[in-house]
Amino acid sequence: MTAVGPARTSFVIATRNRSAELSAVLERLLDTTCCPIVVVDNGSEDDSVAAAERLAARSSERITVIELGENLGAVGRNAGVARSITPYVAFCDDDSWWEPQAIPQAEQIFDEHPTVGLLAARTLVWPQYREDPVVAELAASPLGRRPGMPGPSILGFLACSALVRKTAFEGAGGFSPLLHFRGEEQLLALDMAARGWDLCYCAELVAVHKPSSFRPPGPAQQARSLRNAMLTAWLRRPVPLCLSATATLSRAAAHDRDHARALLEAVRMAPEVLRQRKRLPTGLEYDAAILERRP
Repeated sequence: MTAVGPARTSFVIATRNRSAELSAVLERLLDTTCCPIVVVDNGSEDDSVAAAERLAARSSERITVIELGENLGAVGRNAGVARSITPYVAFCDDDSWWEPQAIPQAEQIFDEHPTVGLLAARTLVWPQYREDPVVAELAASPLGRRPGMPGPSILGFLACSALVRKTAFEGAGGFSPLLHFRGEEQLLALDMAARGWDLCYCAELVAVHKPSSFRPPGPAQQARSLRNAMLTAWLRRPVPLCLSATATLSRAAAHDRDHARALLEAVRMAPEVLRQRKRLPTGLEYDAAILERRP
């Protein structure tokens, strides 16, 4: 596919040990889009790097491969954004991709709405192309649609179906190393909003997710999600909510080894979490509380 003009959006893919799936996603993006692609390898032990480099050699320099040598989790995406030279970035996972028309549509939305820092797309799950359950939550956001915005205001998103303005993402610090992976989007959403950026859900933008069979969600991942929800609360939210999140993880830890390990990890991180604690602005905390109260 031949680009009409200079690319304004880059794809950033953080990957680990999914060579076949990564290759399929890269080939699809190469065939259906004109965007540069930055692949960030989180210390894979398979041939992911070699597979990506083979495709890079055949793609007229559209693919850049960054080999981290260790698993940095979601922070790998930060390295990809830093390497990107376009004003906008579309995140993919190594098992997700974008419908071709989504990219020019998103670029137009960003151009027309300079205060928008993040766009969350409609996520369809392959092969049935059914909506991911989070889509209904985003579309029915109790924050409503503010005047002049391209969609409902949100304070959360799925990383595999989000596009960001590079300056907004980097100004907010990107994904936090403290959280590593699972639920890392919440803290970034809050930090972007705290810096005055608008975050919106746009149903006309479509990303497709083909859930991997190699690393299906399990107890350890569920425990990580609860741990990160607790850490995010302690980093930004009022103390009563922090205590509630801590109690939730503690109750689970009393009955499950994975949750007990997650609680111990959180305790070890407590000094750094408290050093980085910064309460949300009053108006933003009000919005976050509205979301907490929804059914």
